[in-house]
Amino acid sequence: MMVNRTQKISTFIGHWWFTFILIVPAWLLAEQFWMALARNILLSVRYPYPVFVTPFFFVLDNLTLIIHESGHTIFGLFQWQFLTILGGTLMELLIPLLIFISAWWKHQ
Repeated sequence: MMVNRTQKISTFIGHWWFTFILIVPAWLLAEQFWMALARNILLSVRYPYPVFVTPFFFVLDNLTLIIHESGHTIFGLFQWQFLTILGGTLMELLIPLLIFISAWWKHQ
């Protein structure tokens, strides 16, 4: 009985280990966006991050900046100004959605 339960738990963790790892960065990213909304974004120079996550946010900010700005460029190819303006946010939403759909399709 105990071996069966241990085997089920290890199978579950083995299947979902990457999701467990991504929970912390997703939470920190959501916290970062909440801090930006809680303060006046135009007046804030530096968010009060804990020292140990500052390098993580440096990489994450630059990665999301690249994805956001590439969205403006890619959706700008359709030559519709409204879609070009929304392209950054659309790309930030589409990339995780496409990764999720791909993983779900492959049962990973």
